[in-house]
Amino acid sequence: MTARIVATAVNHLNRFTARLTVTRFEERRGRLRRAFRDVVDAAIEMKAVALVLGG
Repeated sequence: MTARIVATAVNHLNRFTARLTVTRFEERRGRLRRAFRDVVDAAIEMKAVALVLGG
C-alpha cells in the first residue's frame, strides 16, 4: 500500500506584517492564500492521505 503525504513549510503567514503598508500586506496575503490553495488542490489531486504544514 502506498501512502501519499504532501508537506509544505516556511510559509511565514504573519511574519513582518507590521512593517508592510496596507497595500503590500493585502498583496502578500493574497499570494499566501493562492499558494496555500494550490498546495491543498495538489494534495487532493494526488489523493494524499495527509497534508503536513511545518514551520
